[in-house]
Amino acid sequence: MTFLKKFIILLLLIALSPVFAQLAMVLTPNQTTYMQYEPIYMHLRVRNDSGRPVVFGMNRQLQAKLHFEITDLNGKVVKDFSSEPIVMSKGKVINPGQIGDIVLKFSHYFPLNKKGHYRIHAYISHPMFKDQFKSNDVRIEITTGVVIWKRTLGIPDGKLSAGGKVISTDSSRTFYIRKLIDGKGQYYYCTLEDQSKMYQVFRMGPAIGIDRPVCLTDMSGALHILTNVAPKIYKYYKVDITGEMLDDGKYYKTTKTRPELIKNNEGKIYVSGGAPAVANVDYLVREKSYKDFAE
Repeated sequence: MTFLKKFIILLLLIALSPVFAQLAMVLTPNQTTYMQYEPIYMHLRVRNDSGRPVVFGMNRQLQAKLHFEITDLNGKVVKDFSSEPIVMSKGKVINPGQIGDIVLKFSHYFPLNKKGHYRIHAYISHPMFKDQFKSNDVRIEITTGVVIWKRTLGIPDGKLSAGGKVISTDSSRTFYIRKLIDGKGQYYYCTLEDQSKMYQVFRMGPAIGIDRPVCLTDMSGALHILTNVAPKIYKYYKVDITGEMLDDGKYYKTTKTRPELIKNNEGKIYVSGGAPAVANVDYLVREKSYKDFAE
């Protein structure tokens, strides 16, 4: 056998041999404590410690699969969730020694709504590698928080749902303001629900001092909220009885007067006092959240 033939065979064997490499993975949730039914996001950071690029592509030979395992704190696997892997095939390339970031709306794949504490870790498998690679464990808690205010309302005649159907007028829904406590602080949430369904849940902001959110409902069944989110800074929300967010947070600041939520004699609700706050002058605009990057 000639030297050239031997050299070609050697190159083929190297190309076809399994890649003995490693993917180092760090899993991070966007929070550690969640209100029940709140969206959950996971950030997976992958470092390529192999000697070649790792491609996540459409071709079957490039399709990585992301698995999650959810256990309780005793290590028992929670079997309520599908074990089907998430196929990662969007053309992402992680070169040798580089880091790739994957953000997923975890609750889209695993509707983890039952109250309790959970331990979660991720696995990645890829046709390039013989073995799977495991992330660290993360712990999260699902809770209903503490109710500090609630109001039950009937559905106004002829009120339409988001789908355009008339909601039954003999039904009712309840707005709640809840306080959630996690390792970083205390936060206020608004939820809208009935006996069988959650229509809206969102975090309004941190609990500041002894102030509580001020809540008023109008004749249409909408809830108006004014809550203190920073020293001398307030945020206003308006949520429809269908759960639609009609106003996703205008900011106001204290001047010579303090912003207040007022209902006039005609039943109109508005913010009185103070002045509109200016972004990045009176308050800092939060950087993009996990949901802005989620796949």
